[in-house]
Amino acid sequence: MPEVMGGGEAGPSSGFHARAGLESCIAIGNKMTAVREGHVLDRVEARVETDFDDAALFGLALCRYIVKAPPAVDMTTDEIIHGIGPVVEDYPWRA
Repeated sequence: MPEVMGGGEAGPSSGFHARAGLESCIAIGNKMTAVREGHVLDRVEARVETDFDDAALFGLALCRYIVKAPPAVDMTTDEIIHGIGPVVEDYPWRA
């Protein structure tokens, strides 16, 4: 896990494992569908690409435990608009 997320750069991040699990589910689902339809597969391959940023997890932890921001479910609409709105407005990749 990366140092910014509390790891020691000694292994893959939790996001990597989440994506690997998703890929496994897709491959098994494809194989099960093929068998159900009467097909015989010699091999199954799956590839998953995501726009997931593991560093975002650190941002969430930073907000909750360092900045002491309340969970969004506990915030009023005005608190969300004034607290989170500017971040969304300034996000460089928003459409």
